[in-house]
Amino acid sequence: DVLAYVGHDSFHEILEENGWTVPQLRDKRYNAVIHLVTAAIGAEAFYTLENNKARMESPEEAKALDGKLCNAWVGHNSLHIIENSGSFEDKMVRVTRAVCDSLGVPGPRAKPRWWIVEVGNLPETLEYAEWLLEHTFLTKSEDGESRVTKKTSQGMTTTYHLRVSGEVVNGEQSISERVLSYREYKALLANADPDRTPIRKTRRAFIYNNDYYLLDTFIAPTEAAGVTTLFVEKPGGNDDDISLPPFVTLVEDVTQRKWFSSYGHDSWKRTMAMANELAQAKLCSPPAASSSSSSSPGPASS
Repeated sequence: DVLAYVGHDSFHEILEENGWTVPQLRDKRYNAVIHLVTAAIGAEAFYTLENNKARMESPEEAKALDGKLCNAWVGHNSLHIIENSGSFEDKMVRVTRAVCDSLGVPGPRAKPRWWIVEVGNLPETLEYAEWLLEHTFLTKSEDGESRVTKKTSQGMTTTYHLRVSGEVVNGEQSISERVLSYREYKALLANADPDRTPIRKTRRAFIYNNDYYLLDTFIAPTEAAGVTTLFVEKPGGNDDDISLPPFVTLVEDVTQRKWFSSYGHDSWKRTMAMANELAQAKLCSPPAASSSSSSSPGPASS
């Protein structure tokens, strides 16, 4: 949070003096970040200085500071933004959902969306974080899934994570995730499942309309290489409120596919289902016409 108050220059001076990096402080210390949007955005009638002696910002200043605070955490694996739609009780339900999701226990269901998209350069005004992810899946038991993740951020800072997903029981699934030391990560790699291809992708994360978007471009598996997907999850909210950012072009809404699940959208099973569908679609597509097949122009094929 300090970044929002002191500014980038002073903050990075502190990092340099202490030999720290942003990913070290952001990713190794906290398993989840829950940001409650100020009442000055969406609940203006309830914004007041009367109930908090430490609060001194005008509504306009509070809005500007809120944006800086939220953007300071962009790049964390589990950032939850709790905005002010509905009642205060609705907001608390969304907080409860975020906490339950972070602890890996059943709670109010989130509303995810997952799209295959095309995207060029991101807008210059968009603040985003970028890193490389490598998911290695471990030998599984029953219907669960365990994986270790190597996350390499800009500046080559690397952090490691373990995610364990239990089987789905009565429509609910337990999911837990924690930060690993390098030694723990190397030890768990000994249990890598030889039958499941590691998933490698670049990820860019950003905030748009108070929602946290994850833009992934796949490197492996081969069937999905070069494909870009966009994922967003609204904690306990209405997925009708989620909009596709204007700087991406929709190819397909993967959320509607029969194999999609709100649990672990980037699991090995769902990723391979998507990759296999894409590979099959390529096989079924008619070959492109050769430019040398005719010397005269003809009607375009449909």
